[in-house]
Amino acid sequence: MKNKEVDRLLSTIPDNYTLAKQILELLNNKNTKVQIKDDIKGNYYTFVNDTIYISSKASNASNDNGPIVIAHECRHSIQNKKIQLVNTVISNIVLFLIVLSVILIFFNIDITILLIISTSLNIVIREYLELDATYNSLKILLEYISKYHNSLNINDIYDYYFKKIKLALVLYFFKIIFDKFLPIIVIFIIKIVKNHIF
Repeated sequence: MKNKEVDRLLSTIPDNYTLAKQILELLNNKNTKVQIKDDIKGNYYTFVNDTIYISSKASNASNDNGPIVIAHECRHSIQNKKIQLVNTVISNIVLFLIVLSVILIFFNIDITILLIISTSLNIVIREYLELDATYNSLKILLEYISKYHNSLNINDIYDYYFKKIKLALVLYFFKIIFDKFLPIIVIFIIKIVKNHIF
């Protein structure tokens, strides 16, 4: 349940676009762009063009996760660019290997080990980026509140969002592993079906 201070926060903070701009200013980030999009449901950061995309459908008034999500995406914008580049490259390599693995199944060529190694490396880097952004999002949000809404009780807001952050860290950790290994599981299933049919 939300507490009174969180309700006050949600009623006083600006829209997500303005919130993102203010947090980026707080982080002394003058390079990242913020763009509103109508065709997306959630907010996210893209490393390739250094842009935070804000959903026009998302509202802080109806979603208490809104401010912490914006802080999360702003944290992504100041993470190490070399690590983000490596993450992007490896993610694309993994996608290529997934498609190639499916095709090669029908030629009895197995590159599963290469796919598992690439996926594992991808998981390690992605875990770092996501868990770092999740962990630091609360600190960023509290800094923002201290500067722009210092009449609010920081301790109450911290207690409320800290519980959410702890749960999010666990969920992110296992979700990333599951999402990354799911294609490998599907490839194994395709192999089994193929061997039984052919």
